[in-house]
Amino acid sequence: MLKPIARSLGRQRIAGAPPALDQDRRAGRSPMPGATAPGPRARSSLLAVAGASLTAVLAAVTLAVPAQAAPLSAADQAFVDATVQQAVTENNVGGMSIKISGPAGDYEKAYGDRSSAPKVPLTLADHFRIGSITKTFTATAILKQVELGNLSLDDKLDQFVTGIPNGSQITVKQLLGMRSGVYDYQQDAALKLQVGLTPWVDFDPQRVLTILRDPSHPPRFAPGAKTEYSETNYVLLGFILQAVTGQDAATVITNDVITPLGLTNTKFPTAANTSPIYAMPSPYATGYVTGYLFPGVTQDLTAWNPNLVWTAGAIISTVGDMEKYVKALGQGQLLNASTNALRKQWCPMPYTYEGPTQWGYGLGLSSLGSWIGHGGSIAGYEGSAFYEPTSGAAIAVLGNFQSSTVKVWTQVFERIAAHLYPGTMATPSYPTC
Repeated sequence: MLKPIARSLGRQRIAGAPPALDQDRRAGRSPMPGATAPGPRARSSLLAVAGASLTAVLAAVTLAVPAQAAPLSAADQAFVDATVQQAVTENNVGGMSIKISGPAGDYEKAYGDRSSAPKVPLTLADHFRIGSITKTFTATAILKQVELGNLSLDDKLDQFVTGIPNGSQITVKQLLGMRSGVYDYQQDAALKLQVGLTPWVDFDPQRVLTILRDPSHPPRFAPGAKTEYSETNYVLLGFILQAVTGQDAATVITNDVITPLGLTNTKFPTAANTSPIYAMPSPYATGYVTGYLFPGVTQDLTAWNPNLVWTAGAIISTVGDMEKYVKALGQGQLLNASTNALRKQWCPMPYTYEGPTQWGYGLGLSSLGSWIGHGGSIAGYEGSAFYEPTSGAAIAVLGNFQSSTVKVWTQVFERIAAHLYPGTMATPSYPTC
C-alpha cells in the first residue's frame, strides 16, 4: 500500500601592512606625504604599542574561538549504542546513522549495513531519502515568499491551482498546517496498484491534480474543520511555489533553503538528474522494506520514484547535514521572528506510539514533547530531525529500512531524547484548533 510507504516523518587572519608601507618604514621614510619619519626612540615606542595591541587582538581572537564540544559520557554513549542497535537488530536489515549535539555532549555513529548483498557497513557519509522532513523545506520556501510579499497565508488555492474541490475556500495557511481537508491522493486505487507493482516508473506530480479533480474523490472535511496529516497538502504547496516564483519547486527550495544553509550533501532529485536509482548521490544507503508486497519478504526499494511524493518527501541528505539543518530550522535562521512564531502555533493530533499522547503540527513543523522538527518515512528509509529550544540540543537519525512503527523516531529518537534530556518528552498542553 502507498500510505505506509510515504508519510510522516577558521581561524581569523590579521592582515599585515602593505609591502610598500613596510619598505618605507624599514628605510626610515615617512609613509605619508608631509609627515616626519619617526626616530629610533619613537619607533621603539610605536613597536611596543603595536606589540601590546597585537597581543590584545590575539587574546580577543583566542577568546572568540568556540570551545571544543564535549563528547557524550561513556554511559550515555552506551545507552545510545544499545538503543540504536536494538532497532537495527529487530528490523534484521539495513542500518542507522545518528548525530547528536548539545549540552549533554556530542556523538555521531553509523550502525549496521549500507547494503546486505554484498554486505557493506554503513558510514556517516552515506545518503538517505529523508521522506517527510522535506515538508519543512517546502514550508520554509513558501514562508519566504510570504515575507517577500509575493504570497499571503490567506491566499486561496484556486488562485494558483484550479479545479480542486473547495479550492476557493482552502488557504495557503491551511495547506501548511494540514487543515485543508483535501482528498488523500495516495488512496487512489489505480495509483496504489502502480506503486505496489512498479514504484520505479516515471511519475509526473501533475497526476496528483488529475486525481484530486476526479468527482469520485470528495474532500475529507471542510477546510479548517480539523487537522489531518496528508501528503496532498504539500504537493499542492509545490504547485503554488512554482506559480508564485515562475521556477520549478526543486530550484526554489535549493536556492532559498538548501544553499543558504550550506547543506552541501542535501539534494532535491528532479527529472533532469533522475537515474535508475533516482539520483541517489554516492555513497548512498540501499533502502529496504520488509512486507512491501508479501509478508516477511524484504525488497530493495532504493529506486522507488521520489516524484511520487515530490515536495512532500523527495529530498536526499546525510545525517550530518540533517543535524546542521534542524539546528538552523529550530533557531529560525532563514525566517524573521514573527514568521517563526507563527509556524510554531501548534494544533494537536493523536500520537499512537510510545512517549507523548499527542503531537502538535504548525506550519510545516511538528512538536514532539518540547522538541521541534519533523520525522519522515518513505519506501526503504526513515528519518528524524529534532531540536530542543531550551537546551539547544539537536538529534538527527536516518535509517535505510522502513518499519510499520517508524522506529527511527517513535523508538530511537524518543528514547534517546528522554534519556539525555529528562522531561523533554512529556506531552505539552496544546490549544484546541
